Amino acid sequence: SSRDIPFNKLVLSQGDPIGDVLERRELVREFVRVSHAKGWRVAVAGAANEALEDYAAVGFKSMYLGDEAVIRPATFSLDGRAIRKVRQSVSRLQKSGYRVEVLSTGDADEALRAQVRAVSEEWRGNWPERGFTMAMDALFIYPDTVLAVAVAPDGRVGGFLQLVPSP
Repeated sequence: SSRDIPFNKLVLSQGDPIGDVLERRELVREFVRVSHAKGWRVAVAGAANEALEDYAAVGFKSMYLGDEAVIRPATFSLDGRAIRKVRQSVSRLQKSGYRVEVLSTGDADEALRAQVRAVSEEWRGNWPERGFTMAMDALFIYPDTVLAVAVAPDGRVGGFLQLVPSP
């Protein structure tokens, strides 16, 4: 039985299966069966709302973690009414003297790491680190990740993003 096999790896499926939606439930059920036979735990990130019923029927529980942002730097702009609140926030932070530093997590010294961890802990409160897919659930674990750090005029970290580069 697959229940006798210890789960020592996690398989994270991003999005829903491609194909006939009428076959989705059985496809997911088979995917879970094969994964469990190999001792793998299974999770799905980015499932479509209309697929949640099929996942629940196979035993998954849904949890809303937020929305991921995809930004194409070549076409991104702060112009226009739709992004007015972001533009106002940027302006307010610039006027307050904040600057942004972008660096590899591997280049962050221990003092910066401590400040970033403190900001993260304050923001989360009693909630566990979830990190979303862009942060990979952990700070400073993955050497290829990038930090964008908002630094106040007095040198303190006011906020940050940890990003996974996408070639």
